[in-house]
Amino acid sequence: MAKQDSGRVDEIYKKLAGRNARPGEWKPERHAFAQKIVHIEDACKSVLEAIRKLDEAPIDADLGQIERDLRREFKFLETLEGYD
Repeated sequence: MAKQDSGRVDEIYKKLAGRNARPGEWKPERHAFAQKIVHIEDACKSVLEAIRKLDEAPIDADLGQIERDLRREFKFLETLEGYD
């Protein structure tokens, strides 16, 4: 996970916990949930960006790469369905 993502996970974890976690108090299941939120957020941003490109593309454009990007992100989102 990128350092920026790690900071985002920490931020969400603190909100879920309701306070800053003290050393040794980190709950792995809550941290995993915060990671899932960040992964889904990133994937959704990518999907929305690809949809925006699709909307803005001319009718006769070759949209192969945009379609591949959308399919890749949808596949990634599907992998998160059972990720608890």
